[in-house]
Amino acid sequence: MPRRIVVTGCAGRLGSMLTRGLLKHPLVRRVAGLDVRTPPPTPDPRFAYLPADVRDEPFLRSILEEEEADTVFHLAFPAHEARGTVEGRSTAVTGGVAVLDAAHRSSRVSKLVLASSAFAYGARSGNRPFLKEDHPLRARPSEWGGWHREFELEVARLLPEIRPSLQVCILRLAPVLDAAGGGGGPLRGWLDSTLGLTLLRDCPLQFLSEADLERVFLKILEAPEARGVFNVAPDDATTVKTVVRRLKSRRLALPYPLAWAAAAAAGRWRPESGLDGGLAAALAFPVVLDNAKIKRVLGARFDTSSEEALASRPARTMTPPRAIC
Repeated sequence: MPRRIVVTGCAGRLGSMLTRGLLKHPLVRRVAGLDVRTPPPTPDPRFAYLPADVRDEPFLRSILEEEEADTVFHLAFPAHEARGTVEGRSTAVTGGVAVLDAAHRSSRVSKLVLASSAFAYGARSGNRPFLKEDHPLRARPSEWGGWHREFELEVARLLPEIRPSLQVCILRLAPVLDAAGGGGGPLRGWLDSTLGLTLLRDCPLQFLSEADLERVFLKILEAPEARGVFNVAPDDATTVKTVVRRLKSRRLALPYPLAWAAAAAAGRWRPESGLDGGLAAALAFPVVLDNAKIKRVLGARFDTSSEEALASRPARTMTPPRAIC
């Protein structure tokens, strides 16, 4: 059956990637991309860009009806610089709930895919690899995964009122890296920064490749049934020390309290850097996911290891293994 799909956040990195993948799929008849920003040019006549704010639920609902959409992928994340702002929270939580409500009220949408973050679990000292989907969400409001946690709790609260014919699928994504040097979640600023900080302790880290994520999205599109929460992460993990050996600059190893203070100070000095106190927690306490459920239920597979995903980043952020911590 030909599919008619709406992608929110189509101008973002993951939204653009998903749009390209959908337009290659033989089942896809139409893709409508929603965003407040104009996406990259897409010559395929099956794609239409529709300027829209995801917080406008009546407008979203009208788009779903006019497009006769049967599937919605919600990837409209606030920009990194908006984290910690009222506007950012409104986009993440209010906007996400509006998408859920619009899909619920639609006459045709049968599948809603909501992208969340592995860091909704929170970087906490009690974490042990590999976290399963029933692990509690403990991200604080000020942290990278705080909005994702709040949004997921709102979805869980509203789900009993959602029509049973709407499949709601939540994907908790490990940090996604691409060959253009983007991504990395709360680790983005650390991966790209010349600020030479690391921790005395070692800690496992996970990185997801765009290719594996695209395959997961398409697997969900094809699946007759896709409901519930799924971790989306590679089969393995790398470590902080392994990552440091690959980074261009040498890193000064500090105990956690000093690293936290230094990263927080750097974030206040240069907010656009992506550095903050939460970075130190992400380097100190593992947020490493178990992917057994999505492989078992949906038949997903992950071909790229965490280190291979890291190695796909451009040479400007990489160095041969001879560099030391």
